[in-house]
Amino acid sequence: MIDLLQMREKYLLQDRIEMLGLVRQNDVRDVLVKGSIFMTTSLTESFGIATLEAACAGLYVVSTRVGGLPEILPEDVISFANPDEDDVVRAMSEAIALVAAGKHDRFRAQAWMKGYDWKEITQRTETVYEAVLSSTPCDFWTRLHRTLDLGRFAGIIFAIILLVDCLFFMFLEWYLPEDKLDKVEMHWEHENFEEASMGSYEDEKAGSDASQDVVPPTRRQQWFASTSEFLTHWGIETNGINPILPEDRTDTKLYQMFFVWFSANINILTFGTGSAGPAFFGLGLRDSFIILVIVDLIAVFGPKLGMRSMVLARYSWGYFGSILPSAFTVFSMQGFMILNCIIGGQTLASVSSHLDDTLGIVIIGVLSLIVTFFGYRVIHWYETVAWIPSVITFIVMLGLGGTHLTEAPTPPPPSAAAVLSFATTTASSVISWCMMTPDYGVYHTSKASSTRIFLYSYAGFFIASLAAHMLGAAFAAAAPGVPSWEAGFEQGNNVGGLIQAVLSPSGGFGKFLTVLLALSIPSACAPTMYTFASSFMTIHAWFARVPRYVYTFISEAILIPVAIVGAKHFYTTFVDVLSVIGYWSTVFAAIVIVEHLMFRKNDWERYDLSQYCHPKQLPLGIAATLAFLCACGIIIPSMSQAWYVGPIANAGTGDIGIIVGFVLACMVYPAFRVIELAVSKR
Repeated sequence: MIDLLQMREKYLLQDRIEMLGLVRQNDVRDVLVKGSIFMTTSLTESFGIATLEAACAGLYVVSTRVGGLPEILPEDVISFANPDEDDVVRAMSEAIALVAAGKHDRFRAQAWMKGYDWKEITQRTETVYEAVLSSTPCDFWTRLHRTLDLGRFAGIIFAIILLVDCLFFMFLEWYLPEDKLDKVEMHWEHENFEEASMGSYEDEKAGSDASQDVVPPTRRQQWFASTSEFLTHWGIETNGINPILPEDRTDTKLYQMFFVWFSANINILTFGTGSAGPAFFGLGLRDSFIILVIVDLIAVFGPKLGMRSMVLARYSWGYFGSILPSAFTVFSMQGFMILNCIIGGQTLASVSSHLDDTLGIVIIGVLSLIVTFFGYRVIHWYETVAWIPSVITFIVMLGLGGTHLTEAPTPPPPSAAAVLSFATTTASSVISWCMMTPDYGVYHTSKASSTRIFLYSYAGFFIASLAAHMLGAAFAAAAPGVPSWEAGFEQGNNVGGLIQAVLSPSGGFGKFLTVLLALSIPSACAPTMYTFASSFMTIHAWFARVPRYVYTFISEAILIPVAIVGAKHFYTTFVDVLSVIGYWSTVFAAIVIVEHLMFRKNDWERYDLSQYCHPKQLPLGIAATLAFLCACGIIIPSMSQAWYVGPIANAGTGDIGIIVGFVLACMVYPAFRVIELAVSKR
């Protein structure tokens, strides 16, 4: 299905080809009577019930001459083609001319059908299949002896072919094990079949309701199509922003939802966020711990959503309104990757004098590109194991530096402004993941429990964020009391140097752990770069025509030079970028959550996935845009950044932009949405 969608987009045929997807049995007739010609290009076929149904509905049939199809219908209601593209085109052209000339008798097949006894046909067909399924397969040696008995020369030749086939099947069993295949059951449950057939999805009909001229694909589009086909053959994901259909969502390994977020958060960047409390805001160890517990408990809540996050935003922000959060997400994801590469580069540089921040940033960036390039499944596999080096390193750090984890000197009591500002920074580091969380469950089974998905994701976020934040705050608060730690920390601007200083008593093993910890940073960069690509494709239909993997290279080209420049002042860069991301992402989360809980009644069936690209079927987006602007109106005077301090923050409240923005968005969006619904009815 994905290949067909990509082919349709390649040749710009969205206004000519409609993908119906799964059609319920009760709706088959209603679909058939809307057409004039039924074409089936099966390579193997038995009786061909679908072909007979189409003919009985009055359609002229074009079919390949395979199986029992030539015996089903009279020649005046069916044309045959060889199973190749050119002959199918020939047969279709003749059928179109015949139907247009009025030479097709739409009632001829109905009279022919009266000669069939459906009950007898199904019984005889079932008998054949049961006989095959119940037969005992021969063992290899028996089959080999029978093959050799075919003749002195022919037996040897066929035996060699048999051996080659067996070796080939052994390779297939290794490459794609038998237990991964869907098997036909002799006795199947009718109720399960009926339940599975209830959900039908209509795929994209047009990128927008505006008419577009159909033009031949350009050379660049042809190159993208051929490259995508080649990469897909080697297991690299090339799917864009099309919703993943239920039949393609077969991954049942829900525990991956835990590991993808656990690995993405149990790393140096989260450690650095926690260290910002003592290092940048002047908070003590106890105060940092309390704030982190409260924020981590609240910030990890995210909706359980079924498609790419920025595509789903269209169901509250509207088709055109969602361009705004999509563009912000592109900026935000790139900002996160820059921060990850900066701290990773610093960590690698702290190990050896032969390395500097620049080379370390390049290494981290290239590793992240490799993981992201392969796509969804490789990212999930990588995240399942990427947490191991980080956990081992943090445990060793506690063992080596645990005796020094005391505050020295004891800081003065924190001000309310410092508490709120640090809480804002910490909340930003966790809440900002809400723009990404739906992207990493789109291939998992749609029948999975919402509760299980939520608990896996919540546990991954909470355990990793809380542990890494606490460790960062503890070591940063203790650094002034240990000269080597303080020197490595460089007044709060080198988290990698602090980690290397803590591990230095273990000698070469400590350097090895530091390198492992730095090389685990792609666990956070890879999902971020992946969402960067999908969000870029959501901004406009033009961008969706470019394959996902191209945007990974665009991201890499931006990432490395900007990170090299930003590395000179880490914490200033960190707080400025992260807090700006937190402001808007909090408002985005508020709007999406309110839409889901209040207007869609927490019911996933209220999202019509087939309308994701139809502007006239989606909300106008005016309510979300107005709510966002209102929230910005209160966020700006409540901000406290190095480059700007709003009047409310300057009055002594600290940075409360995230808090007031979230609350105001939750208050004004419902009012605007009610008015929007009354006007547009959608």
